[in-house]
Amino acid sequence: MGGNADKSQRKVAKKFGAEIKGPKRCISLNDLIKADKIIVVANDVPMIMFDYQLAPIKEKVTRWRIKDEQKQNEKNLEKIVKKIIKRVEKLVKKLEKKKWKTKNWEFLAHSPSRRNSNERISERI
Repeated sequence: MGGNADKSQRKVAKKFGAEIKGPKRCISLNDLIKADKIIVVANDVPMIMFDYQLAPIKEKVTRWRIKDEQKQNEKNLEKIVKKIIKRVEKLVKKLEKKKWKTKNWEFLAHSPSRRNSNERISERI
């Protein structure tokens, strides 16, 4: 699996308003079970990794086939980040169109008390 974020990745993330904190960590089975949706942002992760019999994990997984930048090229990293941002925005719009309920909160497309979508997502993360 990929290594920790390098200097170029941290710089580009900061440019887009994100911060990469600490080293990478493995996701636990408990995290997978609790998740409402699992997005794999990679083209080289075998989907068999999510083929668990204990819980309906496989149905929660969506893969976005986005290639990694191997040469630390900041222009390519920026393109990748922009591609991910577009995919996230598209997903948020899709979820807002549906009535999507979870234990902690819900998305309602026309709720008068609805705040900015990014705020709702950041509450959950």
